[in-house]
Amino acid sequence: MSATFESTPLGNKVYDTISLHETDHFMTGSARVPTRRRTNYCYYSQWRYTSSNAFSGDRRYGVYIYNACADDRQVFPTPADPRFGPCNNDDSLHPSGKYSLCPVLEARHVPAGLAPHECDALAVASTSLNATLTPGTYDPHLPTLLTASTSFASNLAERLSDGTCLANLDWRDSAWSMRWSDGAVDARPGSGQQGITDAHLLAPQPAAGDSTRTADVTAVATLHLTGDAVDFDDAGAPTVVHRAADVQISNHRTSTGLLPGAVYAPPQLAVAAVPVGQKGDGSIPPPDPRQPPLTHADTIRGRLLELFPRALVLRPGTETVGGATVGEASSEVVSWTYLGGPTDAPAREATVPDTTGVSDRPVAVQWNHAERLDGQRRPVDEEVPLRLLIRTTYPDGHIEDQTITGSIVVSIYYVGLMDEG
Repeated sequence: MSATFESTPLGNKVYDTISLHETDHFMTGSARVPTRRRTNYCYYSQWRYTSSNAFSGDRRYGVYIYNACADDRQVFPTPADPRFGPCNNDDSLHPSGKYSLCPVLEARHVPAGLAPHECDALAVASTSLNATLTPGTYDPHLPTLLTASTSFASNLAERLSDGTCLANLDWRDSAWSMRWSDGAVDARPGSGQQGITDAHLLAPQPAAGDSTRTADVTAVATLHLTGDAVDFDDAGAPTVVHRAADVQISNHRTSTGLLPGAVYAPPQLAVAAVPVGQKGDGSIPPPDPRQPPLTHADTIRGRLLELFPRALVLRPGTETVGGATVGEASSEVVSWTYLGGPTDAPAREATVPDTTGVSDRPVAVQWNHAERLDGQRRPVDEEVPLRLLIRTTYPDGHIEDQTITGSIVVSIYYVGLMDEG
């Protein structure tokens, strides 16, 4: 049995897959080696990142290959590709403790089928954040203002792309953490693809020794990444997938980590609208973009009322990464459905029951009667029931849709009738 590579280009990356070739006296067969076990094929592999060359960008992996059709027996094919290096397996190890192959992938080549956390983002990106601090030393007996400026290395995107096995990478910083010489920690909002400048006042320490001290800051940037990758379908064939990941990088190597995915807290919303009433001359002005959404509207008896459905945000959605809130979401109406009955609006303008519309199209209602009264002679408002499809967009671009129902309350007045408390 021999082993070669199959390569699948995707964007700025080339995804390499191990392929096994076996020949006997009668036939020759080949099989891909995906990175996870499936019932539809025999061979599968487990990749272990072992080292990298900071100058060339080459990365070395140790790969275990198993035959699921033979009780998961490990196989040791003969490398037939110059990109496989020596494994230097210890002869004293049991065969199951030895790598089957030891591929060396050059820059911009990544293993197919590995998720971002299975790649080596920490190794390749941990030195991509710079932080300069002034002053560099300080007298602990005196109050000292430290100022730190951070920046990303020019090749950060390439390093992240290699280190997370993502092609067509898009990234942005979603949060900062700054730990100062005295142990104080600042949390700062994300800055896109730019660094930040932050300052911290060190309090004097009267009991400190006579020598000056070296100032230090540990800057940690939380990055959200999205991109494409090559994975394997159930038959073991390469397929393109879209993936996302969150990673932390720092100016100190020990402060990095690949984070679990972002947590998205849903918003608390209510049905509301921007009301626009018909004027005495029959005209209806456009909605005022400065008008906040309302849950209660007033109208004049016998005049058309247009309601532009909106979401009233009682509590915005939030995005959390590694326990830290990185920002608030925005919510907007995608479409609405009118759940009420017929009103007195003219047929050519009325919104009929079960009508559906988009956010810039109004719900048109009208009442030609006076405000009704209950048994105790108290006014009873009309209601306009709606179902809204709301789209919430989080700081990293993640989108979630939800449906809410509720009613706009409408009070009916006569022309010239004053509502006095």
